[in-house]
Amino acid sequence: MSNLTTDESRFQPRQNGVQENHVAHLCDVLKRGEDFDRLSVWEDPQSKELIVADGHHRLEALQRERPDSKLEVDVFHCSYHVALEIPLADNRKNRLSLRYEEKANWAWKLNVEGERSKREVAKICGVSERTVANQRKTMKLLEETDQLLPDNWRDALRLAQGREKDEWTDEDRDAWREAAIAKADEAFGANLTELFRRWPDAAMELVERCAGPDAFADALDYLGWQKSDDDFVDPF
Repeated sequence: MSNLTTDESRFQPRQNGVQENHVAHLCDVLKRGEDFDRLSVWEDPQSKELIVADGHHRLEALQRERPDSKLEVDVFHCSYHVALEIPLADNRKNRLSLRYEEKANWAWKLNVEGERSKREVAKICGVSERTVANQRKTMKLLEETDQLLPDNWRDALRLAQGREKDEWTDEDRDAWREAAIAKADEAFGANLTELFRRWPDAAMELVERCAGPDAFADALDYLGWQKSDDDFVDPF
């Protein structure tokens, strides 16, 4: 482990860095005598440093529980441009899933770094091609106004938000809408899905309570439905 280095500014998609609760879980895994998947390590072509590209939580747990152990790692010999794909590889055993915002931030990082198609960035990061397209339009706008490109997507959107509201494009509004939906889905989407599965009427009652009567009526109208005294009916 002493031969490995870390550089979270380049290879850590998670905004809060290493999360203690996940490290504690991984320490429990080691205490049970189980092993992890191999860490993914990038060899810098110039400095020859071995930098952890994927597995920061696993490394932290190993340093705490097995500080004198030797590791088998997967070493990637490639350019930094290619190495940026390593942290977004498919989730593995004991892998802490990335939140949407973290995936979007990494997509922004790849877009700023350049050279990949929209489809490639979307596939690597697990976001929609529309998100990637919105990011590129925002990036172009910021470059045209001589603004430095931020390190993350949230700050880029905040800079774009500084324009007058009537200057916003449909793509800008779509980007904010998509991010808001994803954030809400992460917060309570699973619970709402379960509520709809078990008690659809209770789920609709919750939505109405949260939205209020006017916004609830607007939402039904958006879906092409209308509210009756007894039930919801499809006017078509």
